[in-house]
Amino acid sequence: MSISIIVDAGSTKIDWAIVEKNELIQKFHTAGWNARHDAPFPKLPDDLNTYIHKASNLYYYGAGVSDETVVNEIIRIFTADNSKLTVEAYSDLLAAARALYDDDYGIVGILGTGSNVAYYEDGKLLYKTPSLGYLLSDEGSGTRIGGRLLRDFFYKKMPEKVHQLFEGKYNLSKTEFLEEIYSKPRPNSYIARYTKFLSLIENDYKDYILQEEFRQLIELKILPHKNYLSIPIGFVGSVAHNFKSHLEIACKNYDIHNIKILNSPIDALVEYHKKKSL
Repeated sequence: MSISIIVDAGSTKIDWAIVEKNELIQKFHTAGWNARHDAPFPKLPDDLNTYIHKASNLYYYGAGVSDETVVNEIIRIFTADNSKLTVEAYSDLLAAARALYDDDYGIVGILGTGSNVAYYEDGKLLYKTPSLGYLLSDEGSGTRIGGRLLRDFFYKKMPEKVHQLFEGKYNLSKTEFLEEIYSKPRPNSYIARYTKFLSLIENDYKDYILQEEFRQLIELKILPHKNYLSIPIGFVGSVAHNFKSHLEIACKNYDIHNIKILNSPIDALVEYHKKKSL
């Protein structure tokens, strides 16, 4: 039995694709994990563990995979119960690039819980705009957008009807909020959850929040690429997918047209590795 596993691990969720004899046979979805910030690795379903124990290859793409130390830790995690398993670990940005462009070229952006942008060519990430984490950057991400909503709610800067809707949906106290972000793990994922609120409303306030965040994303992370007007630009992630029309408008303001958007890279990654014969 030849089983390969492809993993797309974000801070909020992890997608798993099980491939046997070059055919996708099952998918799993589990809690997210950032290799740089989170510990330990989340507990997995028994059915998924069974596949991991039987697999011969595992291709891991994840948030926080940034250096050899992290790569070695991921290899250790997955080979602990299967010493014959071959593990390759890469960044989530490379996952997005391969999903969008295969081994071709283009500017690739992640817009999910966090955000990141790079130039990709011939299978390599050649130029990455510095990623300073959710405290200082992550423009256009769920964490940044959710943070703006929470700040506006507690400062009472939301329009009155929007404030009432937010209050009624979440019944959130300042004490509860501060407990979540200062005393519990993964505060970035917690903050990013509130981005979903914007899907409930259609008004100038929503437009302003999204356009401001996407404007900063484009100016700080897209425009520094000198050839941005002449090469493909694509985005992967839930924020890009859920607010596609707002992202397209923001891009058009800078003469960027026909951007490509994927919600998740997992299906395209399966095809990428199938073509590589896994």
